[in-house]
Amino acid sequence: GIQPKNNSGTIKILCYKQNATIILAVQDNGIGIHQEKLLEINNNLNSSLSHEHIGLCNVQNRIRLIFGETYGVTLISEYGKGTTSEIRIPIVK
Repeated sequence: GIQPKNNSGTIKILCYKQNATIILAVQDNGIGIHQEKLLEINNNLNSSLSHEHIGLCNVQNRIRLIFGETYGVTLISEYGKGTTSEIRIPIVK
């Protein structure tokens, strides 16, 4: 998402606690993803039949296998403003 921009971009890596969940997020200010494509990608992450985005699907499947359906990977994006990839996992004591 950064490379197609005509100027430099920023990538931020964040980790924070939200209730009993840890959120690991990677944000960029790249070109973002059109909402239709974003919906398709997020839906594919929840389908074991997807042959696209294999890496993201593998991470999603492993997280859900270990921690349950509440946790996993989500992409959030607004075209023209950037994308955030979030991984949610529970806090385990």
